[in-house]
Amino acid sequence: MTVTAADTAAPTRVAVPILRSLVSADAMAPVLEEAYGLSGVRVELTRAMTLDTYRVQSRSGTFALRIYPAARSEEEVRGELDFLTYLAAQGIAVGAPVARTDGSRILALEVPEGTRHAVLSPFPAGISLGQMADPEPAYVRSYGEMLARLHQAADGMPTPPSRPALGMAELVDGPAEELIRALGPYSSGGLLAQVALEKIRAPIAALPATAPAWGFCHGDTGPANVMVTRDGRLTLTDFDLCGPGWRAHDIAAFFNDVTDEGARMFGEGYTSVREVGREEREAIVPLQVARLLWLLAMRTRHLNEWGTWLFPEVQVIQTFQKMEALLARLP
Repeated sequence: MTVTAADTAAPTRVAVPILRSLVSADAMAPVLEEAYGLSGVRVELTRAMTLDTYRVQSRSGTFALRIYPAARSEEEVRGELDFLTYLAAQGIAVGAPVARTDGSRILALEVPEGTRHAVLSPFPAGISLGQMADPEPAYVRSYGEMLARLHQAADGMPTPPSRPALGMAELVDGPAEELIRALGPYSSGGLLAQVALEKIRAPIAALPATAPAWGFCHGDTGPANVMVTRDGRLTLTDFDLCGPGWRAHDIAAFFNDVTDEGARMFGEGYTSVREVGREEREAIVPLQVARLLWLLAMRTRHLNEWGTWLFPEVQVIQTFQKMEALLARLP
C-alpha cells in the first residue's frame, strides 16, 4: 500500500455544536440508587427523542425515568408534576412522580448543553392502546370516560400549575406558519397548509376560552399514551404537553389515530361523563386538521435530531392525504 503525505498529516480538528446530550444509562444506576434509596438498579434506554425515557429495574420495583431537554425549565417540569400529583389524588390513574429520599421530586443533571431535569415514576403496567391491532371497544370507551373525568377534575384545581398554554398560537398559527416556511409557500404542501389555515381558524377561534370548554388538558391523547392491562385497567401517560387549552383538542388528537368506530366509542365514553358543547363539536374536525399541521411542523423542526426513520416520507404523504380528507368535510 502506498502511503501519501495526506495520510500522515495531522487530522483537521473542528469544533461543532451538539443538538443534545444522551445520558448514559449505566451511569444513571448509582445516581438513582443514591437519590431514591434504591438497590440492585439496572437502567436501559427505551426511547430517545427530545425527552428521553429509560426503564429502571430495582429490588423495589420497575420505574420509568424521564429526562427532559435542557430547554425545559424547572418551573415547567414542576407544573407537570403538580398536575400529575393532583390527578392521582383525585383517583385518575397516572404516573405520579416518585419522591427522592430528601422529599424532592426532580433530579438535576449537568450535561454539555446545560441542566436537564429528570423525574422517576412507576412504570405503567400493560401495553399501549396504540399497540393493539384491534383494541376492545370497552377499552376505547373507558379511555373516553377517563379523559372526561380528567377534564372535570382539572377544573377543581385550587391553583392551576404554571404551564405553557395550548391556544391558537401554539396549536394553529405557529405550526402552520412554521410548516409553510419549511416547505415553501408555493409547494404543494405549503399551499395545502395555507388552505387548511383559512378553513380551520374561524371555528377554532369561536371556541369559548372559559371552563368547561377551556381548562387544563393532557395535550397528547393519542392511543400510544394510554396503557391497558389484561383486566382492562388504564393508565394515562406522557403529560409532556399538558397545560391550559381547549378540551376539544384532546378529543380531536385521539380521533386522528383511530377508525370512525373507535372515535364513536371514545365519544360515547366521554359524553357519558361530560357534555360536549355545540362549539366544541363543530371545532373537532378543524382541531384534527390543526393537530396534523402540528405533527408535520414538529417533524420538520426535529428532522435532524430524530432522523428521517421516525417520520418517513410515506408517512408525511399519508398525513397530508388525511388532512385533505378532513378538509373535504368542512364547509
